[in-house]
Amino acid sequence: MNRTDAPVARQKLVEIIGDSVVLAETLVETLGHERGALEAQDMDALQDVLADKTRCVESLRHLDRQRSAICTGAGFADGDDQMDHMIEWCDENHAVADRWRHLVQIAIECNRRNMTNGSIIRARKQQIESAMAIVRGGSANSDTYSRQGVEPGVNNLRSIVEA
Repeated sequence: MNRTDAPVARQKLVEIIGDSVVLAETLVETLGHERGALEAQDMDALQDVLADKTRCVESLRHLDRQRSAICTGAGFADGDDQMDHMIEWCDENHAVADRWRHLVQIAIECNRRNMTNGSIIRARKQQIESAMAIVRGGSANSDTYSRQGVEPGVNNLRSIVEA
């Protein structure tokens, strides 16, 4: 693309990033619903939320491929600095830069919420594994391996029938 193509590229980026912001805000909300379903242990709600989450993420990936294609078409290779170069080349009145910064901030919030939800899942998993170990007659120890390199309670586990 040449310099005269910059306004066209800028307009396309403004639209794509704007659509991405809307979807990313929806994802933030969806991740909040996911946390609620996890905390309530509501599997039906969790299934619905996960479907919504998947749709949002797939749509965001599609928009990001479009954004990247515009940048690549303008001669800027994929990479961490692609948008910096693109903004330097085509932005006017910070139209692209401001939207891009806003999208990055929302993405950081999505990541934070997703990490929190992952922690809830890991904690629930550990609780279930501890409970199952007790039911089987082993230790509720949450260590992965003993000092001897053996899983805790491997030698002294009883079946559920024996417990």
